[in-house]
Amino acid sequence: MLLKYSPMYQAMHRLDDVLRQSAAYSPYGSEQLLACIALAKLASNQRLGIALDDLLKQSDWSAAKNSGLPSSAIKLLTNLFSTSNRMASEAAVKAFETIEKLSLELRDAPNSAWDVLPYISAADRKTSHSGEFFMAQPVVELMLDMLRGEQGSVWVPFDAGGQIAISAYRRGFHVNTASITGNTSLTAELLFCIETAGVSDERITSEVPRDGNGRPTVSADFVLAVPPTGGHSSSPSWQQWQSTDTGSYDRSEAWAVSELLQRARRRLIVLTSHTWLFSAGQEKRLRQELINSVSPSLESITTLPGGVFSFSNIATAIACFDASKQGAAIRMTNLAKEGDERNLSLLDLVDIGRKMTIGFDGENKISRMISVEEIRDAEYVLLPQRLLGRAMFNGGNTILLGDICTAVRPTTPYKGSDPLRVLELGIPQLRDAKWSAIGDAYPHEPKTINVKPGEKNDVFLRLDDILVSVKGSLGYARLVSSSYGVKAIRAVVSSSCIALRFDRSSQSTSMTPHYLLMYLRSAEGQEQIKSLQVGAAMPHISVQSLLNSVRIPIPTADEIASVHGDFEKLCSLEAQIESLAQDMGSISESRWFVKMA
Repeated sequence: MLLKYSPMYQAMHRLDDVLRQSAAYSPYGSEQLLACIALAKLASNQRLGIALDDLLKQSDWSAAKNSGLPSSAIKLLTNLFSTSNRMASEAAVKAFETIEKLSLELRDAPNSAWDVLPYISAADRKTSHSGEFFMAQPVVELMLDMLRGEQGSVWVPFDAGGQIAISAYRRGFHVNTASITGNTSLTAELLFCIETAGVSDERITSEVPRDGNGRPTVSADFVLAVPPTGGHSSSPSWQQWQSTDTGSYDRSEAWAVSELLQRARRRLIVLTSHTWLFSAGQEKRLRQELINSVSPSLESITTLPGGVFSFSNIATAIACFDASKQGAAIRMTNLAKEGDERNLSLLDLVDIGRKMTIGFDGENKISRMISVEEIRDAEYVLLPQRLLGRAMFNGGNTILLGDICTAVRPTTPYKGSDPLRVLELGIPQLRDAKWSAIGDAYPHEPKTINVKPGEKNDVFLRLDDILVSVKGSLGYARLVSSSYGVKAIRAVVSSSCIALRFDRSSQSTSMTPHYLLMYLRSAEGQEQIKSLQVGAAMPHISVQSLLNSVRIPIPTADEIASVHGDFEKLCSLEAQIESLAQDMGSISESRWFVKMA
């Protein structure tokens, strides 16, 4: 781990500050920063054949180029140290002093002292360079740990910043960095330059063997990849890699999983967003294909919290495939839940979850083996939190929410000239988490919406409907009072909510809306609801998932009476609190008020 008082940390921190003051500052600051470190490494290893100050005085960078420093990096350094750039001169002097000092301090130091990855991938640098791509280094190490110490060749087809490739190289693997996108990364080149002091190594290659038609045939024992999120595989650089039987997948993550599986001889490790694990369409077809395969190779899925990527806070997951896997069950691990509950850093999470993810630990609430049958029952969703939640609450004396309720969904706003204006109930009525029914205290809500004249009566809220938030703020719930209805004040649900309408003809005749509300707002009910969360930018819950996944304990008559008593007590206490608050306000405002002129 890079210590804050080590020469490397101090040098990089100083260079980060100095380079921002330069008129020659690159918009991708880490490239310029790494170019300075690479120059220091070449000088420290006496690869330049010329003193640093002489190199700068002569403005002749041929020695650096001959020593293995990439041409693009030399261009960045030339701009920084150009004698004609007077505005940059002060920053250049400070940068040179830092480079020279570092090269001397680490002259006889081991190669580990030159490790720059912990600094450039640190969480506190994310806002500094928003256009760059880095991953949290502990997650990269976890992906490599999933190879279980086995030896073999590694191909890294998607690795924008070069972190996976350099980390695999450090572990002794032969690494092919051939990119499917066709893009080259100066950051990756500089990382290898720093690692090897510009000396070429046969363990690093970017070779692309091709068949008779010129199509790439790259494969490896292990393939580790971080494909782009939300993209498509329609560009020519992608299409040349596509095999004939993957044409039905054109979204980047689904395409990558399907294609790379055929090129990984032993294991495929893919870090992605959650999208392909739950989305419908081609992603679901891929999941069905993986699960229903004669020899399923999907070994494990581990979900991580946001913060893995430098450019985004989206939640991520690691999928591990093993060609020699025995048995069909899949290890599902939800480290995101552990991080949320215990407020742990990614490094702590990886340390805790390493043995679980690899399968060396037993089963617990955040990690266990899930059977193929359970996945099929969950409609082929592969989100660990969804599957672990189903297993936890799938007791015998329970009933599916969809068996006792129907969903009242938002209606489409009407833009005609003769609208029916009605109220809209949603998050504002739920956010304060009151127990009294909506409309009991304030029957008239301010927000209105236009709906189609003659709209079906079923879309309007009525007594004992349960308003539930399913987008943005998840899991809020509250009953609707008798103030609303077709023959009372007409109201509909907002786009962020649905209403659960109790079906009194259901098989569980003992269930009541009040009991259901109390359960949904309990810790157990909230755990079930939030386990269904999907979506990176906007958290949301599928209505069908809510109805088909959440299970409600079937109560006895005594339990119903007891829960109803608790509900009435909560409402009474809430009313007392509001009354006391009003009394306190009246007392505090009864003296020394501002007199109006």
